[in-house]
Amino acid sequence: MAFNKNSSAVPVPANPEALYPALTHLPGAPRELWSRQADVLRVYADKHITSTDVAIELPTGAGKTLVGCLVAEWRRQSKRERVAYLTPTRQLAQQAARQARLYGIPAVDLTGSHTQWEPSDEWSFSQGNAVAFATYNALFNSNPHLRPQALVLDDAHAAEGAVASTWSLSIYRSEAVYDELLQVLADHRALSTAVVRRLRHRTAGTTYLAGMAETAAAVPDLEHVLEAADAQRRLSNQAHFSYAMLSEGLSACLIFASSEEILLRPLISPTASHPAFEVLAQRVYLSATLGDGGELERAFGRKKIARIKAPANWENQGTGRRFFVFPDLVKGLDEEAVPEFVRDQITTFNKAVLLAPNKRARDRLVAAVKPAEMACWQADESDDAAEHFLSAFTGVLALANRYDGIDLPDHACRLVVLAGSPNGAHLQERFLYQSLGAHVVLNERIRTRITQGAGRATRNSADYAAVLMLGRDLREFCMLQEHRSAMFPELRAEITFGLEYSDVSKVEVLENLQHFRGQDEEWQGANRQIRAARDETPRIALPGTEHLSNAVQFEVSAINAAWQGDWSRAVDQAKKVVEALPGTPEIRRYQALWQYMLASWAVIAFRSDGQSHWKDLADKHFADARTAAGGTQWLRDITTNAAQLLASTTSIAGPIEDPLDQCHLA
Repeated sequence: MAFNKNSSAVPVPANPEALYPALTHLPGAPRELWSRQADVLRVYADKHITSTDVAIELPTGAGKTLVGCLVAEWRRQSKRERVAYLTPTRQLAQQAARQARLYGIPAVDLTGSHTQWEPSDEWSFSQGNAVAFATYNALFNSNPHLRPQALVLDDAHAAEGAVASTWSLSIYRSEAVYDELLQVLADHRALSTAVVRRLRHRTAGTTYLAGMAETAAAVPDLEHVLEAADAQRRLSNQAHFSYAMLSEGLSACLIFASSEEILLRPLISPTASHPAFEVLAQRVYLSATLGDGGELERAFGRKKIARIKAPANWENQGTGRRFFVFPDLVKGLDEEAVPEFVRDQITTFNKAVLLAPNKRARDRLVAAVKPAEMACWQADESDDAAEHFLSAFTGVLALANRYDGIDLPDHACRLVVLAGSPNGAHLQERFLYQSLGAHVVLNERIRTRITQGAGRATRNSADYAAVLMLGRDLREFCMLQEHRSAMFPELRAEITFGLEYSDVSKVEVLENLQHFRGQDEEWQGANRQIRAARDETPRIALPGTEHLSNAVQFEVSAINAAWQGDWSRAVDQAKKVVEALPGTPEIRRYQALWQYMLASWAVIAFRSDGQSHWKDLADKHFADARTAAGGTQWLRDITTNAAQLLASTTSIAGPIEDPLDQCHLA
């Protein structure tokens, strides 16, 4: 065979914006960049090429995939970096890879298990000859085989669950390990006798936080239970890998318990301890909604993420039109009649996507509203479920906590059903929202999920879909003026219009839905009302948002220190969190949690070095936690006295007797 001679190097364009005209586009690729794409790429090139963490905000339909691909390819060419482009799902990663090739960017598909990767594709990525497209799970696991030098993270606002799952160990009621862990928590008084009884008898209707200082002392016993279960293969695959990640920092974890599950995880994912994510030249986060209160930083465990905001006035540029209907408000439609109303609309529209916060809620929703004759696909069971739904003439696509990552444009779907406030994806969220009452820290996440969920079926400026909003908690969230004021103007105007025109008779609602489906002149008049309302008032951040933003860098530092067992630094950083969260009504309850964590870490620090000042510090902040938590019950069953804790628990640093050793001694 003949060996090709090395060709002279082709000059790399000066920046990602200049790269696009130099690429060899395939038929169907955009001829040139849109102005908003060029604008954000210019800001990136001028200010953020060397930033380790930078987020780019572009609304749905504004072409953020092309922006992300150009950043990835430019870094690959100019800096000779291995660059990976991550998405929440395999389907989206493969879709983005196809688009990259359309733009003229060499792309390889590294989705799925690493054992199934094409060797030639893996080689191309490893040599920096192509951008790898994969899911978040390819990087966030106990032994990642994807080793990039730079990352582009698409749909970053939807990634909290994927990132946190790496450090989240869930044990369910159906597993024998649940009772074993519950017994350890009971023995160490991390849960009161009354709480343990409620959990065992399934009479507990809430989520409990186990005492933190008590669980730190119980770590050896927790490890004994989990390691024995793992050795006997009684842990699920997910639990096996999660425990491998948690074992190094188990004393820094929070433990949440409900009648159905025990969850072990740190409050914020300690991504600084994950080399595959930490040791990178740059991480670029793409999002339609960046938020203002530090939600992105908490999701990825970063102290600070620079932001490239969307171009001016984009908030008032809609992506399609939604008509929101709140069946609970419809006059003459009682609670028992709502499922039939929804079922009739699904039949009328032929197709619908159903969205619920978790699998149990999704299954209840499907059972209540799905027409008997219709097919039903569930995206968590199959990556191609959405494709089957897209090509079907009728049917239902049922999703659990999948508010993003599935696009259903134009005639693919004209009806979305959102059931329940999207705030209970896992036990930590349920504790923060329901038990702790720290709504402000999750409101941004809830708004984002409502925005993304309602937009699953409106993917371009000419698109339209009706959105049925079910459940008292979801309705009450949307009814509060301060929550709507914090939404983007387009969504705020649509929801306000929907609330007003749901408070009418059933006959009128059905007529309005008919006008909407037909997009007739009657509806066009309503559409003009929505546009006028959209342009009237700007978006206003919720009270407390600025304080949450100021606190997040210290929150991340505190969690990282605790993860490393540096209790002195953890306490010092927690003090700064508390100082950044003044006791205003909006955030006082979140501050209460940090007061309690600070005090618990002080107890653990005392066990480590025996310095007496830790006890006084612990008692002060336990008292402050009780004051800040006023009106809630979560602290009632947790010990908040340093002397009692030190008297009733053993040192985590002390020797632990193995039961086998005890047998030998006997």
